[in-house]
Amino acid sequence: MTEGTKAPRRLGMLLGGCAAMLLASAPAAAQVANADGGDGGQAARENAADEIIVTAQRREQAITETSASVTAFSAERLQSIDAQDARDLTMFAPSLTFIKSAQINQIAIRGLGSPGLDDFESAVGFYNDGVYTSKSRNALTPFYDMGGIEVLRGPQGVLFGKNALSGVVSLRTADPSHDFGGFVTAQGGSLDLFEATGAVTGGINDDVSFRLAGMVRRRGGYLDDLAPGKSDGGKQRTYAVRAKSTIDLGDTTRLKLKYEWFQDDEHGYTRQLTSVGPADAVNPAFNGIETELDDRVYSGQSGIYNVDALVGTRAHIATADLEQEIGNGDTLSIIAGYTNFHHVLRRGDALPIDTLLQANPTRNEAATLEIRLTSADDRPLRYIVGAYGDMTWTKRRGYSALNFTGVGQGVRAALIGNGIPAALLPSPQGFDEANTLILASPFDQKGKSWAAFAELSYDLTSKLSVTAGLRYSWDRNSIRRGFDRSLDLNGNIFASVASYAAVVPVPGFQIAPGLTVEQLLAGTMQGVYGAFLALPGTPADDGSMSDGNLQPAGRIEYRPWDRVLLYGTVQTGTKQGGFNASSLLPATAFGKEKALAFEIGAKYDFGIGYATLAAFRTNFDDLQVSATNTAGAVDTMNAAKAVSQGFEAEISVQPMRGMRLGASYAYLDAHYRRFVNAPCTVDQLHAQPNGCSQDLTGRPLPNAPANSASVYADTEIPLTDRLNLKASANIGWKSDFYTEITDTPQQKADSLAIVNGRIGVELPDTGLTVSLIAKNLFDERGALMRQRASNARDPGTILSLINEPRTFAVEARFAF
Repeated sequence: MTEGTKAPRRLGMLLGGCAAMLLASAPAAAQVANADGGDGGQAARENAADEIIVTAQRREQAITETSASVTAFSAERLQSIDAQDARDLTMFAPSLTFIKSAQINQIAIRGLGSPGLDDFESAVGFYNDGVYTSKSRNALTPFYDMGGIEVLRGPQGVLFGKNALSGVVSLRTADPSHDFGGFVTAQGGSLDLFEATGAVTGGINDDVSFRLAGMVRRRGGYLDDLAPGKSDGGKQRTYAVRAKSTIDLGDTTRLKLKYEWFQDDEHGYTRQLTSVGPADAVNPAFNGIETELDDRVYSGQSGIYNVDALVGTRAHIATADLEQEIGNGDTLSIIAGYTNFHHVLRRGDALPIDTLLQANPTRNEAATLEIRLTSADDRPLRYIVGAYGDMTWTKRRGYSALNFTGVGQGVRAALIGNGIPAALLPSPQGFDEANTLILASPFDQKGKSWAAFAELSYDLTSKLSVTAGLRYSWDRNSIRRGFDRSLDLNGNIFASVASYAAVVPVPGFQIAPGLTVEQLLAGTMQGVYGAFLALPGTPADDGSMSDGNLQPAGRIEYRPWDRVLLYGTVQTGTKQGGFNASSLLPATAFGKEKALAFEIGAKYDFGIGYATLAAFRTNFDDLQVSATNTAGAVDTMNAAKAVSQGFEAEISVQPMRGMRLGASYAYLDAHYRRFVNAPCTVDQLHAQPNGCSQDLTGRPLPNAPANSASVYADTEIPLTDRLNLKASANIGWKSDFYTEITDTPQQKADSLAIVNGRIGVELPDTGLTVSLIAKNLFDERGALMRQRASNARDPGTILSLINEPRTFAVEARFAF
């Protein structure tokens, strides 16, 4: 049986198991409901009154009153799936993919995303308590003491604006309360897991409340590194603390303050060798290195490349949120934020050959300010008007080491073949020293933007309303990067006369009148490297671009019956252009991308739950796409046209007190409408090693699974007057998808069906709950991502990222 047929069959088995569990628990829950007062249906309707409130349209609304496609995770749902960070949302939020690989985060909604480089903005807007962060690497904030999360799909140009081209992920942390309380939670389990979280809240006086929360998480790796002295891949160390305060400045004015710090480190190599191309297969270093996708990795590099990998973040986040009612129910909101993310990076590659070393930390800073005036909801004419501005700074320092010794040895052999005596040339070791590039190119990027926006809604009748919105935004982006600090392993300027004079046997020996051996070598190597590398002396990158954009939007809402909403929306969006500053050559610019999105949907609140259905189509022009080039760097370009279309459905039901059931499904067709000069697949590069292009028109976009689904069940059943049973089961499934723009068959993520669950007992009188938690219960394994190995000789040498194995944990939680 093929993997493609296994996945649906496994999914069916898992769904059946979940259904059986629900049926088994239903009678007990029904008995409890009836024993409590007779009518189980009435009890369920009362329990369903806890409406799911979202802010997807910058107002607090029930999810069934929001004319947008949004998935909401309450604090309880986040706990039931044991969500540690945004990666844990992907299996349970339709059309969302989030993959962390080495120093980048690949994030997409409905097939549109960004490669996660620091050089340009993410296509998914990330908000942390209302404060925007622009870089994908900043999105892995650890989840603890959360208030909720919303995943908003489709362009959000008017109200969220800046680069929210494919959607928004909005995090909300728990707020302070005047009532004293809190909790302490401890977990221990598989992979030597230890985790402790806690929070305490209360009032300092009648006007001031506070909340202090913190967490520590230590876990061993899940990939056994066979190289000596290395950490197991995926070892985690996370520490975090957050302080929040709410200050009532008067009857109509409230100020919320927050400061948050965290350190999140991942040790060891998580990408493993799964394919060796023909050009690398002849290298004896690859003999005996297994290429199965499993729990083993081999990072057998040597010399300066032999490092224990570390990818980490140290972050400071501060926000101030002032809200004032200014009359007639209108509210003025002023939200200011400062974020400082320091990303630590030290890694080679999980290969048996020396290819690269990255040791270049990056700092992303941003200061943001939004002012928004929102009218009251209870009037036929409603509005939201506001302004936004930010300033961002990115600094990358440190160095990278790239192994070009193969290039050097090839030139050495060619020179000997052309009659140059080997005795006059550097030894193989000397040649290797001169052809090892220590690249220290300091990179600085500055950005600033401002925007003004307005949205006006009007009730034409009691059942029909229309909304129009408009946003004007202006962005400026500038970079500076130098090339004069490129050295060889001996500290000399790379590819210079001095570099080769340090390793030739007889410096100054003239092989021809006026031409020394080191001059011959420098001239030859400069000609070779100049084709793909900015050599010392190349003018520094010093570029800037600015652009203004007008983004209109509109929607219509119709309520034919009570608790039924039908809607249609038209949204526009843009994402600013940028520079290819991760390339080894001087930076080239790429332009902005634009989106025009249409969506129709229906939402129904049927008393004991709700159901939503949305169909969408988004047309993209000048889509920004990124691919790994032959030198191992990532280049971004504008594909001509693309489309993302499909439908999404969600349902949530409380059939009886103490039980909530839910399911979601998404179908996605995201493909290029026109992309005629696309990079080649691995097989095409093997057939045309000197370079080629292909026509990807009609082919799928990367990070766009055609099908995704999830099912969950949460139950709470009193066993006695003093003992409750609490259980949760969660199933998420995604079909396979390409992970790079070339649509290379060897670079597809596998279809996966993941089951998480927890079961526990609660002693309500004491505040104690003890639970058993299982993640990936059936130990489903597959590749989350497959990438070409940087600087390997063959494009068919592939590194893959496997999902985490089955783990168990015991949790004790004490609430007070």
